[in-house]
Amino acid sequence: MTDQQDVGEFASDGLEILFAALASRDRLSLMSVLLREAKVDGLRGSSISMLASEAEISRFSASRHLSILRRAGLVEANYSGRRTLHHLNVARLEAMEDWLYPFVLEGAAGQDR
Repeated sequence: MTDQQDVGEFASDGLEILFAALASRDRLSLMSVLLREAKVDGLRGSSISMLASEAEISRFSASRHLSILRRAGLVEANYSGRRTLHHLNVARLEAMEDWLYPFVLEGAAGQDR
C-alpha cells in the first residue's frame, strides 16, 4: 500500500474530522464529562448547563463545542421539549479505536525488544 492510499483510506473514513474535533482541551473535557455521566446514567444524556458546569466552561462555549462534536458525529443530541440532552456516539469512537489499534500493537511489540 502506498502513502497516498493510506491518506485516502484515512480521509474516506472521516477520521480527520474526528481528530480535529478532539483537538481542543474544552472538547476533551466535555467528552470526559459525557463519559463519566454515561457510566452513571446510561444513555439518558446530559444538559448543556450540567456539561458546562462540570467542564468549568461557559454555557455559550459548551454549546459551541458540542456543536462541533455533533458535526463530527462524536456526540448525539436528544430533544425533549425545550431540553436538549447530549450523549456520546460510541460507534464513532469505535472507528477511531479501529484506526489506532495497529499503532498500539506496534508500540507494544516495540517495547518488548
